[in-house]
Amino acid sequence: MIAKRLNYIATGGVAVALCIGLLGVLFLTDPRNVQGCYIAEPPEWQEIFSSYQRGITSVPDAPTRAVTFILEFPFEVTKDDIVLFEAYGAGRGVEHRIYDGPPPEGGQISAQLAVPAKDAAEVYWLSVELIREAERITCGWNAEERFELPAPPAAGTWRVELLRDEIATADGGTRTTRIAAVE
Repeated sequence: MIAKRLNYIATGGVAVALCIGLLGVLFLTDPRNVQGCYIAEPPEWQEIFSSYQRGITSVPDAPTRAVTFILEFPFEVTKDDIVLFEAYGAGRGVEHRIYDGPPPEGGQISAQLAVPAKDAAEVYWLSVELIREAERITCGWNAEERFELPAPPAAGTWRVELLRDEIATADGGTRTTRIAAVE
């Protein structure tokens, strides 16, 4: 009799743990639970959606350097989502849209970034926007997303982890990404 009750308790405990785990996964994979995401009401959505200039990508004038970014979203993206990825070269005021389209396979985006000279370093401010039109959701990772492109021979591939919440920086600011070289 006691063994039977313990079996029921153990089974119930496993079921509760599975439910908690499932709810946690659902929470972590829903863009509504990301700090930089916004859900618009239908009347507001058209104004928001039309404010994005779509289809415009640019390659800056030479000299440039080839760089590959691997975007890692904090939730599952769909083929119907739209990703806008931009870089602003702070040193010379060079701004260009690197990517505009559905989430790239594996998050990989190739770009040409303007540099003062082929062997020079440059500082950029990155901005990533995700638009999920079907659910009227926009998500932005564009706080202080400083990216320092070192002089060659530096890594050519960079992982851009798009975070759920802002994190503090050493200089007292915040950011919504972690950027690291892929070796």
